[in-house]
Amino acid sequence: MRITQNTDAMKIIGKLRIILLMAAILFAGMVYKTMQSGAWRGKADEAGKMVEAGECFIDLQGLRESKEPVLLLKVGETTSDSLLHLLHLPEKQLTISDLADRVILKELKASGSRLVIVAAARSEGMKAWIMLHQLGVKDFYILSSGEGYDEALKNRFRPEEEFKPEPENRES
Repeated sequence: MRITQNTDAMKIIGKLRIILLMAAILFAGMVYKTMQSGAWRGKADEAGKMVEAGECFIDLQGLRESKEPVLLLKVGETTSDSLLHLLHLPEKQLTISDLADRVILKELKASGSRLVIVAAARSEGMKAWIMLHQLGVKDFYILSSGEGYDEALKNRFRPEEEFKPEPENRES
């Protein structure tokens, strides 16, 4: 009785072995692809410390004093800063989605320049900074310029407590 059960199981496994082999190969490929694409190439704890300490920012004075070549990465809709144009630095206009393009990423890594992200809002600059850090780019900063750009909110948001919506007018 026991021998017939084993032979029946072996026959079923024999019929399904090609399917099981294909499923195992597909599963291994999916695991490999998932681990490759989601890897944080920079050190996440290092990035957090840099942001907390404000080491990811550089101001116009720091740009003027820089001894190495600088490439400005204008991300999104940027304001025209007349002081920035006086420095006559090379610029590259990008969107945040362009930063994930492998060709552009290779160009940025191979530029040999200090990369400075210029954005109209601090949030856009931080998004680009985090994205580049995650993708393994080295030696880049966010331009800190303009009044209020680096200023934290001083007052806590408190919505009006007595707000009540008006009734809808049902006249038709």
